[in-house]
Amino acid sequence: MRVLLVSPSIPPEATGNAATAGRLKVSLGALGVDVTLARAAELKDAAGLARRLQGRDLLHVHHLVKSGRLLLPAQAGGWPPVVASAGGTDLMRLKPGDADVLGRVMELAGRVLVPTDEACRDLTRGHDGWKAKCRLVPRGVTLRTQGLTASEMFDLRAASGAAPGEVVFFLPAGFRTVKRNAFAVAPLAALRARGVPLRLVAAGPELSPAAAEAFDRGVSAHPWARRFPAFPPAARAAVLARADVVLNTSAHEGMSNAVLEAMLAGRAVLASDIPGNRAVIRDAETGLLFSDEADFEAKAGRLAARLL
Repeated sequence: MRVLLVSPSIPPEATGNAATAGRLKVSLGALGVDVTLARAAELKDAAGLARRLQGRDLLHVHHLVKSGRLLLPAQAGGWPPVVASAGGTDLMRLKPGDADVLGRVMELAGRVLVPTDEACRDLTRGHDGWKAKCRLVPRGVTLRTQGLTASEMFDLRAASGAAPGEVVFFLPAGFRTVKRNAFAVAPLAALRARGVPLRLVAAGPELSPAAAEAFDRGVSAHPWARRFPAFPPAARAAVLARADVVLNTSAHEGMSNAVLEAMLAGRAVLASDIPGNRAVIRDAETGLLFSDEADFEAKAGRLAARLL
């Protein structure tokens, strides 16, 4: 079978969508499926999608709104069989135009892959006929730890200037509003003021210059906090190995690749108490979930006390 998989981003980009698309390609390839990846923006419209689909048996659109809008309007004669998979922002409260796109793509898709049961409920609310299309496919992650090249090794502690005994809080996330990248600055600053030795390191692609600027303003008075560009995907294992606590401060998630990778690497995780994170973290058992700044500060302090 020959599949065209369209995603908002694809490897080697360092985004969650690119990681998911790349892992789908590798996993399907192991089953003998020939998968070609395409970046949604490069196809431009339905005509561009139709050209790339020539010779393919099935179309997979990852992200119903960002990639699925290419299906509209449908080409003459319709599309080949369509599978869609939900992205994190598909599950948010959408603008009317985006909600219309999502609904039309849900109608066109034969199957819709969701990371959690709650995601299916969100997507199909008010449309009982769509529920039969949902297939639960939790995200799977891998971390390559052997045979890394020098460029794939990265000492997060050394690069951040962390002194021995300082606890490194690491936020791996693209800079955009939904990720709330600057959320952790104030509560961690409060802990520093109480004498807790810690560092904050954020790293990710600058998807929204405004979000990156907001983070930079927030840490401008705090030399213990800094941000890096996105690390190469192959360096994830090395980067995580030098972090003490991995953060997720998102307002919405489908299922976070970064959280799953942190758990696979054996790092402590402190994440926002939202459905996508609750799907993979049992609070106080496999990680900690926080509800607001005060809760974040208290739980970050507990983690730091254990690690010091």
